Formats: sequence, C-alpha cells, structure tokens
Amino acid sequence: MKPGNNLVLEFSTAAYELARLSLSKIIDNSTQYFGLIRHSEENLGANVDSCIKVFNRKNDNTQGKTLKFVINLYHTSSRMVINGSRVDLYLAEIHDKLCDELAINGHMLSVLNGNIASTISTSNSVGTDQNLPAATKTCRDNIADLAIEFRDDESKRF
Repeated sequence: MKPGNNLVLEFSTAAYELARLSLSKIIDNSTQYFGLIRHSEENLGANVDSCIKVFNRKNDNTQGKTLKFVINLYHTSSRMVINGSRVDLYLAEIHDKLCDELAINGHMLSVLNGNIASTISTSNSVGTDQNLPAATKTCRDNIADLAIEFRDDESKRF
C-alpha cells in the first residue's frame, strides 16, 4: 500500500461493534503502539464517530512522538477508515489480530444482526419512523457473517 492511501473497511452492524471493541483491546495490549481515542457527539449527545490516533509506544509504556496512523470509526455507517503515513503497519501488525478476534466470535454475528433487524422492524411496526423499511432491508442484506469489504482507494469523507 502506498503512503497516503486510505484503507476503508465496511462491516455488518454486529461485526462492526465487535471489531470496534476488539480493536481497542488489541491496541491497549500492544507493546509497540499507544492509542489516543477521541469521540464525537452530535447535538443530542449521541456518539457518532470515534478517532484513534496510533503512536509509537516508548519503553516506559508512555506515548511516543511519532504518529503512525489514524483509525476513524464511523458508528452510523459501520465503517473504519485507516489513514496516515504508515497504514502498512496496521495491515502487517493489527489487521490479522482483528480478523482473528472476529473469526473466534463470528458464529454469533448472524444472530446479532438478526436481532438488530428485528428491533428495527418492531420499531417500524409501531409507526415511529417511515424510513425504517429501507434500513431493515439494508440490515438484512448485511447479515452475512464477517461481512467485511476492503477498499484500497482514497476514501471519501463520511
């Protein structure tokens, strides 16, 4: 991967939530990397995205000065965008661990996606929002376990 390129990962809803939790754990347990997490909220207080800036970790377990890459987590679209000068380090040292975590717990992703789709359908049946049928269809279309797509091009801002 060339420096400056973005890596875009698209997940099913359940796979995204599991990946988001696993990613934090992987970085926290790393002896090489130190992650700083920032969350963004909309006006009503909903957490809509997070940003993890990944630096080198010093020998004394503190944050180093070198920013390696940034992981942007978009909670409303279940996407992760990894960018920065060393995206290759993410691919070489973190991505396989993340995929392993998803594979270990992958058997439950279909059930979780089904529960999410059911919740959306139930909300729609009481007439709370007329746009939910499209969301329900999208959710059902994403039920495949470990539904991850890679885009190795310059990503668009979400």
